[in-house]
Amino acid sequence: MPVQCVGIGKRIGVGNDDRPERGPSPVIGLDPVEEGLRDSARICHPRLIGDMNIRDRRLLNPENGATGHRALLAVLERNIVLTSDACLAIFSRDRDITRGIVQMRIAAVDLVSNTCFPALAADELGFFKDEGLDARIELVPMLSATKALREGTADAMIAGSVHDLLTEFTGWRGAKLCVALSQGTPWLLTVRADLAAGRGDIDALRGLRLTAAEGPDLAFKQMLRGAGLDPERDLEIVELPGVQERDVSFGVFAARALQEGRIDGFWANAMGAETAVTRGIGKIHVDVRRGDDPDEVRFFTFAGLATTDDFIAREPDAIDAAVRAIVKAQKTLCADPAMAREVGIRRFPPESAGLIAAIVERDVQFYDPVISETMVRSLNAFAQSIGRLTGPVPYEQVVAIRCRRFWTGG
Repeated sequence: MPVQCVGIGKRIGVGNDDRPERGPSPVIGLDPVEEGLRDSARICHPRLIGDMNIRDRRLLNPENGATGHRALLAVLERNIVLTSDACLAIFSRDRDITRGIVQMRIAAVDLVSNTCFPALAADELGFFKDEGLDARIELVPMLSATKALREGTADAMIAGSVHDLLTEFTGWRGAKLCVALSQGTPWLLTVRADLAAGRGDIDALRGLRLTAAEGPDLAFKQMLRGAGLDPERDLEIVELPGVQERDVSFGVFAARALQEGRIDGFWANAMGAETAVTRGIGKIHVDVRRGDDPDEVRFFTFAGLATTDDFIAREPDAIDAAVRAIVKAQKTLCADPAMAREVGIRRFPPESAGLIAAIVERDVQFYDPVISETMVRSLNAFAQSIGRLTGPVPYEQVVAIRCRRFWTGG
């Protein structure tokens, strides 16, 4: 959609079909906007995460008393947008023109998790803000983060399975990986505590009823095939009712299903596994990053932050700032894993908040921002094996090269 520039001294007519009285359109005067709307402030059509409607955001209209520029600036914590029917709404993407802050909408499919935890820590510990970013991390249903990125309703996404990008960005065209949130395939297989099987015994899964989230299930099925099991015939992989809802964090959700006896095990993040183990209902059967995997499953994928080529072109400094903030969060967690509890208390339900520090302490070895060429080759080979790629793709088509200097502090 074209961008309309509004200069100082211009007057903007705001039509309002919902106003209580008929008459001429009210006018918001922007003439003396001292430190407010500067020349060339961008006015764009709003595109919001998920199914949120513009009316869910605060509107400016005469009934609200926003008829002058000072009232306008008093409520603006974000940029402003003129809709087609002339309402002003809050738009959480572009630059906060009163303070020079850039807003970034980050979609996530799982928030109660250790997998993408450095991004949450960057937010809660103030590292995004220190970099001039107003980051909004919002939970969306499974695989909807990639769709939000494609549709422009998110500026970036965090995911435990960066290969998910290929569902919307064929051949990695139009999107880039910017930083690794954690190294390696981040999921574990947790089974019921009374299962008579030794750790890592994949053959013992025959006949069991298991669950895995959409996206991560592709790595799980490849692991089974690598161990000689047919995931369609030798066991049952089910989708749990309600798992597609927006507010579901899969690992904790699956642990509850295990406790209720609806499944024999689940493939999910360490938060789900720790929840089941702590409750005494489950045990870790396969932890691929710690050597339980057949067929080098640990190298299939990894957790990362991704964005679009368009966003990098439009806001290069913003994506650089996000990467710097995440790297700082990773270093902070490695130096003091106990900081994770502070973040967990703010972000997680009480039980999960109590578990996260111990999980992070075990996982700090994986909190490395580097995306190596070897990682990308393994990622692409996995994507080919599941039909998401037809052939090798160059490193620079997958990774935002401009971000590499921030991974090692260069």
